[in-house]
Amino acid sequence: MTENRTSRRSKVLKKGRIIYNNGHSVVDCLVRNLSEYGAGLDVPEGFTCPPTFHLDIQGGEKRAAEVVWQANTKVGLRFMNAETEVFPKPVKAARSADAQTSPLERINAIQAELDELRREVEAMLG
Repeated sequence: MTENRTSRRSKVLKKGRIIYNNGHSVVDCLVRNLSEYGAGLDVPEGFTCPPTFHLDIQGGEKRAAEVVWQANTKVGLRFMNAETEVFPKPVKAARSADAQTSPLERINAIQAELDELRREVEAMLG
């Protein structure tokens, strides 16, 4: 599985609500991870997420979202721009290299991040 995220997600544990069908349908969910560009959810067994919906996150945040993938009760989504209902085109942030950090140290740090992401993906896939 290829990692396509443009920003790192933070682990959270917040209540959420999937709102769809013009606000007439609501399903409770659990927000497991979150970034400015997307989120990972746990949804009820047997529930298939609609392709697009609004995610209401505990604490007052409400975002338009599109499903990127769903595997049983796990859902990965990306947020849409609220004004235009299209996806933001994030620019990958250039890593600011500290003048005292060697290229080898940066490579090792990136490799450690990749290893951590691989473990997270393996855990999600079981």
